[in-house]
Amino acid sequence: MLLDLEPDAPIDPEAFTQILELDEDDETRSFSKDMVALYFIQGPEAFELMSAALSNSDLKTVADRAHFIAGSSATIGISRVAQACTQIKQAAEEEDADKDVIRGLLDGTKDAYKIANAWLRKWFAEHGAPFDDEPQNVAEKPFTANDGTHSETTRATTPPLPVADIVTVSQETLVPVPHPPPETVSVPT
Repeated sequence: MLLDLEPDAPIDPEAFTQILELDEDDETRSFSKDMVALYFIQGPEAFELMSAALSNSDLKTVADRAHFIAGSSATIGISRVAQACTQIKQAAEEEDADKDVIRGLLDGTKDAYKIANAWLRKWFAEHGAPFDDEPQNVAEKPFTANDGTHSETTRATTPPLPVADIVTVSQETLVPVPHPPPETVSVPT
């Protein structure tokens, strides 16, 4: 059943409903919540990598990270962020790319992300599955550029997740992690 969301919701109801339908338990919403929690980690990290790459004129990294977050955003139904990241990717791939235009797009994308983050946190809390970390986590903390690997802000505000048991990321989207097969040992005969 398609969710009935308010008209200004930053979420595509069809895509978000599809994610929610993957939950085995409507009370804990463990699958969808874990998927969104991973997105809460990946978003700020990708934005910081894009900011650092833009400062270093590494437009390929900007385009790659924008493409990655566009796919993750679209999967969850965060269409405004997905569309904005697609614009960043296209702008970064232009032959005469304008860093100021890209920076403006990136700032707008961060704002759209913060709105979606706050909306998702509220939705999960209202449906009995609040996130354990502080609600202001990413939505109110500033993004900071750093060495291009990991953010101190992200590490300090995002609790570790059992990533091996939830989801991983391909270049296009979030996907369930298959458990590795048991190790086999060859015994000479």
